[in-house]
Amino acid sequence: MGLLGASMSLGFMIGPGIGGFLSKISLLFPFYFAAGAAVFAAILSIFILPNPTPAVAAGKVIVKQENLLKQLKKSTTTPYFVMLIVMFVFSFGLANFQSTISLYVDHKYGYTPSQIAVLITVGGFVGVIVQTFVINPLFKRFGEMRVILFNLVVAAVSMIAILFVDIFWTILLVATIFSTATSLLRPAVNTLVSKLAGEEQGYAAGMMNAYMSLGNMVGPALAGSIFDINITFPYILGTAILLICFGIATVWSRKQTLLLASTRT
Repeated sequence: MGLLGASMSLGFMIGPGIGGFLSKISLLFPFYFAAGAAVFAAILSIFILPNPTPAVAAGKVIVKQENLLKQLKKSTTTPYFVMLIVMFVFSFGLANFQSTISLYVDHKYGYTPSQIAVLITVGGFVGVIVQTFVINPLFKRFGEMRVILFNLVVAAVSMIAILFVDIFWTILLVATIFSTATSLLRPAVNTLVSKLAGEEQGYAAGMMNAYMSLGNMVGPALAGSIFDINITFPYILGTAILLICFGIATVWSRKQTLLLASTRT
C-alpha cells in the first residue's frame, strides 16, 4: 500500500512537471508524449503483467454488488465516515491547488512553463521521499490520527501562505510544504480506515477511492469557477474547508478516545 501510494503520488506530481518542460518544445508535444506513454503502458500490461484469477474461499457466497449511490449512502453509517470526509476534503484541496497554481503564478508573476514545472515537480519528489521513508516512523511515534490532524493544519496554512509570498524560492518552499503535507495525509487516512473497517476492508478501500475521485472532480471545477472571479479565492476557500475538516476530525477523534476509554472501564 505504501509503495503503491508513493508511486501514484509520484506520477501525479511528476506528470505536470514533465509536461511543463516538454511544452518548451511545442505546445502539442506534451500530448503526443502522454499518448506514447499510454500506448507503452498498454503494451507492457498486455505482455508482462500477470492476470491472476481471484481465489474464492470454500463456503463463501459471492454477494451481488450494490450500485455506487447505495454504497455511498451506506458509507455514512460506517464508523470511519469522518475519515472518508477527510479523504474527500484533502483530495479537493490538492486538486484545487494543482489545478490553479500554474494559472495563479502565470497571471500574477508571468512565470514560464519551465518555472511552473519546477514548482510542481520539486514538491512531488519531496512528498514521495517523505511518504516512502518517514511515514512509518511517524505512525509508530504519533499514531495515524495525530499525523492526519497535523498535516491538515500544515496543508491549510501553506495553502493560504501562497498568497503572501512573491519570490520564486519562497513560492517553491510553500508549494513543497503543501505537497508534502498532502502526500502524508493519504497513507495516514488509508491506514486508519483499514484498521477501523475490520472485515470490510475491500468495501472501505473502494469508498476511499470513490471519495478521493469525487474530490478530484469537484476541486478543479469549483476552483476554476471562482478563479475567474478572483485569483485568490480558490486558496481562501481551500484553506477554510481544510480548517473546517480539521475541526470535524478533532471532535471525532476525541469522541473515539472517550468511547474507547468507556469500553475499557
